[in-house]
Amino acid sequence: MSISVDANTVIRILAAKDGKILNFKQISSYSELPRERVKRACHELRRIGYAEYFTGGSVGGGFKGSGYMVMPEGSKYVTG
Repeated sequence: MSISVDANTVIRILAAKDGKILNFKQISSYSELPRERVKRACHELRRIGYAEYFTGGSVGGGFKGSGYMVMPEGSKYVTG
């Protein structure tokens, strides 16, 4: 599957933080991409099933806020 350069950057960051929810600001900081490009990349990854959007309560309540987390298909993409 072909994904955009920005989505490729973002999925690699999410995969490196496997099991953690990252918001746009955090991903932008790690990637040095502007927030708007991170947002577009996350939406692209969600559409193809590589990442999913979660709120803190949906993953055990340990996280305050919401953001994106890598899914198994996204991890497979990164690891080949």
